Amino acid sequence: MYRAEFKLETITPLFMRGADQSKAEFRPASVKGVMRWWFRALAGNYFGDDIEALKNAECRVFGCAGTGRSRVIVDVDAPEVNLERRPLPMVWNKKYGGRISANAIPEGSTFKVTLKSQNLKYLELASYSLLALLYLGGLGFRSNRGAGSLRLMDLEGDIESELGPSIPKTKDELRELPGKLRGGVEQVLSQLNVQSSKSSNRGCLPYSSLRDNCFGLYLWGERNSRDKVYYSDGNSNLLDEFEREFKNKTNHSSKFGYKDYVFGGAKPRRASPMRVGVVYLDGKYRLRISTFETSHYHPKIRTVYWSNLFKFLQNIQAERVYPNPKGVSQ
Repeated sequence: MYRAEFKLETITPLFMRGADQSKAEFRPASVKGVMRWWFRALAGNYFGDDIEALKNAECRVFGCAGTGRSRVIVDVDAPEVNLERRPLPMVWNKKYGGRISANAIPEGSTFKVTLKSQNLKYLELASYSLLALLYLGGLGFRSNRGAGSLRLMDLEGDIESELGPSIPKTKDELRELPGKLRGGVEQVLSQLNVQSSKSSNRGCLPYSSLRDNCFGLYLWGERNSRDKVYYSDGNSNLLDEFEREFKNKTNHSSKFGYKDYVFGGAKPRRASPMRVGVVYLDGKYRLRISTFETSHYHPKIRTVYWSNLFKFLQNIQAERVYPNPKGVSQ
């Protein structure tokens, strides 16, 4: 059995729940579910709009009902932690003021996620997906707005030599990460003789992917210590400052401001294509923004102006590190 051990530490509070919805819990099933999403994003360029082939590949790695068991086992070693009430990102009590809080696994908590497989290639695909989750996304409720950011402290196992060089410790190394992850997934799929009848369309896909010119990676702001990162009752922490800039109408070209459809919304329900998290680079905590442009947005929304999203990033002077290192202009 091949294995890969990822030792993790929470940078921001983690809001994850099990069967008891009142308790925070770090669950293998939840980790695996998010890994599946990132596998689709990484493999999107390989499969293009051949969604059936993409689904079949996902099932080969992670399993699907009626198609056999997962070829990858996800285990979690999570020591018991004392849960703490932590603010939910950008959720306020409109009646009484102040932030709404919930039980969370607090910052500085440590875990170990172990991936195991009988096939080294499937282990590599799962590991690439987990790395994407850690550096380009997050885990749990409100992870698109800064909660659930994790730091990779150590990597051990049968793929350390394969993945070790891909783990970014600096801004310049982060710039190389999306291409390395996407290229690694495509190489393994080719080695497994996974076929695709993708079209020649080089535009954005109906689903989120790391396809060139459809995925962007940005950095904004920094803090030297972890306790100056997450939302607080004040306005001086890193995510406090981002929320203030996000809700500042002068930073938006749309009259709807941060409520513009392009940032996601509840009615109609659509996850934000702008995923905000925190990464540790060059000895500092940096706000990380991942953007995913798609060819379709929502069945009930005919027109979305993606330029409104990129204009906001330009106005707050976010630094684009992928794919264009020269700035945020589109």
